[in-house]
Amino acid sequence: MAVLLAACTSGTGGPAPTTTPSPSDSGPATTSTTIPATTTVATIGHDRELAPDFSLELHSGEVFTLSETDKPVYLIFWAEWCPVCNKELPVVDEVAAEYADRVDFIAPVWRSVPESAVEAAARLMPSGAIRWGLDNEEIIFGLYGVPYQPVTILIASDQTVVEQWAGVRKPDEIRDSIERLITVTG
Repeated sequence: MAVLLAACTSGTGGPAPTTTPSPSDSGPATTSTTIPATTTVATIGHDRELAPDFSLELHSGEVFTLSETDKPVYLIFWAEWCPVCNKELPVVDEVAAEYADRVDFIAPVWRSVPESAVEAAARLMPSGAIRWGLDNEEIIFGLYGVPYQPVTILIASDQTVVEQWAGVRKPDEIRDSIERLITVTG
């Protein structure tokens, strides 16, 4: 519950994503979240939701497209004005530097002034391992039903959602989740 209360809201409200499955007689298990229903990929060994595909123009000028990467993805939603993000991103950046060769770290930022986002990114993500871009039109936030930040979604290389959470985690908890993500991905 503390994690849910720790997220910065954008004024849109809504429940926080969780990893608790909700059984359904009419279809596959879904998560208790505001993320819209997605296609479920049934493969040997798992039955996970397909992550919505997206493209994000990164601050570097390149474009990241989920369906074009062969790595698992650590997707973290943030805003430079969010005090919880200001606490979480340096922790994620430290861990991202350790895993950047095996995982894509992507960070859409929203409701942000571009100059302020640039300054915050330099301060909060100094390693450069987390690649970020503006999502001020809330396209990616909308695809994933994210009404606040920080929210993290881990996506396997088969583009399925492995885990998601809101708020701050300790470095060892983040590492454990990334290790599970890498194991799932193969």
